Amino acid sequence: MAKAEAVKEAKALVKEKKEQEEKKEKAIEEKKAKKKKTVEKKEEKKAPEKKQEAKPKKKEEKTVEKIYTFSLKEAWKAPRYDRTRAAVRVLKRRLKQHVKMEVKLDKSLNKELWKNSSRNPPRKIKVVVKIKGEKATAFPVK
Repeated sequence: MAKAEAVKEAKALVKEKKEQEEKKEKAIEEKKAKKKKTVEKKEEKKAPEKKQEAKPKKKEEKTVEKIYTFSLKEAWKAPRYDRTRAAVRVLKRRLKQHVKMEVKLDKSLNKELWKNSSRNPPRKIKVVVKIKGEKATAFPVK
């Protein structure tokens, strides 16, 4: 009979362990459900804020205009066929020195440089540089 009692005790212990495991699983599921509810509530609260943030806020960037006159006589040291291309390089280098950033040449400025073909660029040129934020563009003075 001692064996029968030991078997009954063992079965009782196994049942208790199963019950404890089930309780733990239920507790974990309840915690997960609570977390989901709190996350959903937070998302509902944040949703209107996101809509407000989604509207683009226009920052007023100041446009600065500066007028420069550059001599392009260095370009005349280049071979005849390469003078205007050299003048463009000289102008870009000078603009970069003065404005402290890369400057993009406008089409009209490029036409002004190339109007007398590749062999005869202007000796001097007046340029207006418009700086907006981190972008700078050069135009000819009219």
